Amino acid sequence: MIAMRNNLTTDFIRGNKTSSITIAVTVIISSFLLTLLTTTLYNFWIDAALQAQIQGADWHARITGELAATASIYLGTTLLGCIALVLIIRNAFAASMQTRVHQLGILSTVGATPRQIRGVLIRESLMLSIIPGAVGIVLGIGVTAGFITLVRQYAQSIGIERDMAIAFHFDPLLLLAIVALVLLTVLVSAGLPARKMAKISPLQAVRGLPEDQLDKQVRRGICARLFGIEGELAAGAIRLRRSLLRSTSIALGLSFVIFIVFLSFMTVSKVVNELHFYRDYGDDPTYVAQTMAQNDAIWNGYALVVGAFCAILALIGIAAVVTQAVGFVSQRKREFARYRSIGMTPGGIYRMLCVEGLLTVIRPLLIALIPAAVLSIAMVIAGRLDISTYAAAYPYAAVGIYALVIFAIVFGAYLIGAHRVNQCDLVTALRDDTLV
Repeated sequence: MIAMRNNLTTDFIRGNKTSSITIAVTVIISSFLLTLLTTTLYNFWIDAALQAQIQGADWHARITGELAATASIYLGTTLLGCIALVLIIRNAFAASMQTRVHQLGILSTVGATPRQIRGVLIRESLMLSIIPGAVGIVLGIGVTAGFITLVRQYAQSIGIERDMAIAFHFDPLLLLAIVALVLLTVLVSAGLPARKMAKISPLQAVRGLPEDQLDKQVRRGICARLFGIEGELAAGAIRLRRSLLRSTSIALGLSFVIFIVFLSFMTVSKVVNELHFYRDYGDDPTYVAQTMAQNDAIWNGYALVVGAFCAILALIGIAAVVTQAVGFVSQRKREFARYRSIGMTPGGIYRMLCVEGLLTVIRPLLIALIPAAVLSIAMVIAGRLDISTYAAAYPYAAVGIYALVIFAIVFGAYLIGAHRVNQCDLVTALRDDTLV
């Protein structure tokens, strides 16, 4: 029995290269981001502890007080990052497992129990994740070390490194914790869809899951009016897969909220600092100019550190969209083959997927503007600023560039998926290829 399960696992990996590559890339990205997040937060906490120790004899009280609260925030952030990455990897595993419904039904008819089927699926997931997970961990540690080195060099260039304990810190226990987090993330991500697939009845599995169908009543919405039949099909595909896209939309929306709120925090802090600067340092032009130059340099370094942390969280949302775009489009070959068989051209498929990419991005971004605006206004009120002063200083260009980058990445991912679909043989795509 063990030999048969091993053969099934090996045959599936060899016979489904597209799914295997998609899962491997997803695990690499997820483990890299998780390692980057965990290692960066660990270094932030160690640096804060060393700073408290340098500042005087009360450092022990700070460690047991403020640093304990900081550690709780960092642990909570890491937990949220793990949940977001679970949603990303889960989608990749679910898309891969759904292509094997017919084979799983045959296994059920010959006596395989749901527990055995679930074990086969989880074993395949682990085999596909071990090497990519290790690669992602190594990359995450290396990038974090490079980032800390960059921060130290910047601190040396502005003359504040002697007052700070900037260094890359890494502990073997941290490595074990990262490996455990990555392993737990993969197991949960694979276990959720595997449990669902194992509960499918043998008859339903042999017949195959019903394919998604568009609504019988055609909805002539704004997409149909703007983009024609391709827009209508794209909107229908988004509606049919809204449960799978929900996690992607949440991750992308959160990344946009984090970015806008970070810019709001930096804007409010800088404006408040400038308004009260002369009150604190007097009106000596030379002294004021030197002090402001040093403060600006320190502020830029702070923005670099905090901005990099926000970028990590934003990358999690972007990775979810890219994984969904490349992976799910490749799993929909039969759907696009049917469209091509009734006359849709390769250009029509490109247009349809471009509209899907537009809808995938624009909805969570528009929804994210509401909580981002509320949090930004709360910061303005807390800083006792006028809305007009804040609005004049806010970096709108940065938000626009960030949105354009997201659009470019998502459109690029969908174009890659469209190219793969158009290169697929029509007869092969229409044939029932659920068996390995």
